[in-house]
Amino acid sequence: MLKYFENVRLVRMADGKTYKLIRDLGLVKGGKGLRCHEAIMTFQLKLKPVSIHVPLSELILMLSVAVARRSAA
Repeated sequence: MLKYFENVRLVRMADGKTYKLIRDLGLVKGGKGLRCHEAIMTFQLKLKPVSIHVPLSELILMLSVAVARRSAA
C-alpha cells in the first residue's frame, strides 16, 4: 500500500480551485523531457464567506456559557 504512494505530490490545477494527488510515472518516450503522471485523487476546495448574524457580545456570552457547562460536568 505504501509503495502506491511513492513519488506522490499535491498539485493545484489551472482553475485554482481543484487539487490533485499525482504520481510521477517517468519520462514519455520521445517527449523531449515531458513527464507522464497518474492522477490518484482529486479534491475541490470550496470556501464560502461566513457571515455572523449575532452581535459579538452575545457570541462571547454563548461561548463562555458553553465552556462553563463543560467544566461543571
